[in-house]
Amino acid sequence: MLDALLRAHGDRVRDVATGSGGHPVPDDASVEAGRRALAVADAARARGEWLVVLLSGGASAMLEVPADGLTIDDLASTTRLLLSSGLPIARMNRVRKHVSTVKGGLIGARAERAVTYALSDVHAPVEDDPSVIGSGPTVADGSTFQDALDALAEARLAEHVPRAVREWLIAGARGAHPETPKPGDPRLAASRFEVDVVGVRRHVKTSLGFTVPVRPAGKRAPDCVVVPAIGFKMPDPLQRALETAEIRNATEVLQHWAQEGATMAAAINRITKGFMRRP
Repeated sequence: MLDALLRAHGDRVRDVATGSGGHPVPDDASVEAGRRALAVADAARARGEWLVVLLSGGASAMLEVPADGLTIDDLASTTRLLLSSGLPIARMNRVRKHVSTVKGGLIGARAERAVTYALSDVHAPVEDDPSVIGSGPTVADGSTFQDALDALAEARLAEHVPRAVREWLIAGARGAHPETPKPGDPRLAASRFEVDVVGVRRHVKTSLGFTVPVRPAGKRAPDCVVVPAIGFKMPDPLQRALETAEIRNATEVLQHWAQEGATMAAAINRITKGFMRRP
């Protein structure tokens, strides 16, 4: 996504911060990336410029700065427990947002003017919920400290998370810590969030079996296009997939968009890449 943006609008980009931390558990690199993101947001606000955020699943771990008094070890331990709890992602992220200084709209609030483009991996309970993708760093958060405590209680984790995390959430529920930005917060009034799945089918299925609605691909070319990898790795099934009508139709759309000046980016696995290079 970043490469496509820089090719299309590199002359308008002043500074870049990338989230390259650990996944699915945050680490020191996540904190470094989170602090860099906050610095870029602060600089954009000081200059009265827009912060452009390219967001995808995984950002909850790869971009992190613990709340005051908490450590990355506290958050890593909590994340491991949440991942093994069976909680839906939306309820897991209620906890993550309330132990962080970058999630739940906090980066957006720092910048005040942010536009976010997202690749969504969120399918339930609300498809492509902006507040759940990457724990919603630039959008208002409807959850509270009490909701975070309730999620821990539901998963029977309240007595198992690090003591510092539990005490922080309890104090927040009592009003000792500021809440995350809520809907209507003036700091987020100018921000925008856009997420689209575009294609030649009406619906697509993910590798996990979820069905995702698709916006029809039009003739008007977008600025940037990110093409997902075809879900086949071995040459024979990949060849058969490339010969299907839907792939041919998608190829025609992509070729048209490329001729109209759209910047293309694609995910290609190693086997596919080698196969596509065959004479």
